[in-house]
Amino acid sequence: MLNYVFLISFMLALYSCGEQKKTENTVETSESVKKTAPTENQVKSDSSYDALDGSNASTKNIQAEAPDITNIELNVYLDDPDSTGTNIRQSPGGKLLMTLIKDDINIEYFFTLTEARDGWFKIKGPIGGMEEDIELTSKEAWIHSSVISVDSRNYGGQAIEVFASVKGKTLVGSITQEVAGIKVKDMHGKWVKIDYNGLEGWVDTKWLCGNPLTTCS
Repeated sequence: MLNYVFLISFMLALYSCGEQKKTENTVETSESVKKTAPTENQVKSDSSYDALDGSNASTKNIQAEAPDITNIELNVYLDDPDSTGTNIRQSPGGKLLMTLIKDDINIEYFFTLTEARDGWFKIKGPIGGMEEDIELTSKEAWIHSSVISVDSRNYGGQAIEVFASVKGKTLVGSITQEVAGIKVKDMHGKWVKIDYNGLEGWVDTKWLCGNPLTTCS
C-alpha cells in the first residue's frame, strides 16, 4: 500500500514539473513575440522594418525624406475691381497700413507672397509698382486672397493638372490653354490652391506667372 501511494506521489510530481516547464516556455515565447513583432502602423509606414530585433533600420532615411512644407515665394499681381483701392493690413484683418489705388500711372501692382493664413497672404516687401517700388512701413503686411491673381504658364499648350490635395494624387481637372485671372486661395510648400472658373484645387507653382504684362519664361 505504501509503495502504491509513493508511486502516485511520484507521478504527480513529474506531471507538476512538466506543466511548470510548459508554462515557462509559453511565457518566454509570448515575451519574444512582444519584443520582435512589428505593429500594424510600423509595417504600413516602413517596408524595411527589421523584425529580427524590432528596430527600424531606415529611420534616418525616413526623417531625411520628410516633406518640406516651407513655402516657396509666390509672385502675384493685384486684381481688385474696387476702384476705391485695395487695403494692405498689418495682420490678417488687422490694422490698415496703406491703400493701393490704380490710376493712369500705377496701372499695376506686384506682390511676393511668403505665407498663407485663413484667406490672407503675407507680403514680402517691397510692393512692386510701375513707377517705383513701395517700401513697407511695418514688419508684416497682409493682403486678402480675393484681390490677387496669377496667370498660367502653359505657353506651349501644356495641360496644367489640378489636384484635390497637395502632392498630386487625385486629379480634379486641368487647364488646357493659357489663361489669366486665376485666383489664389492657399499655398503649401511648392503647391498653390487656385480657383479658375469654378475649377478649384492644387497646382505646382511652376505653372503660375505673377505678371500680367509679360510672360514668365
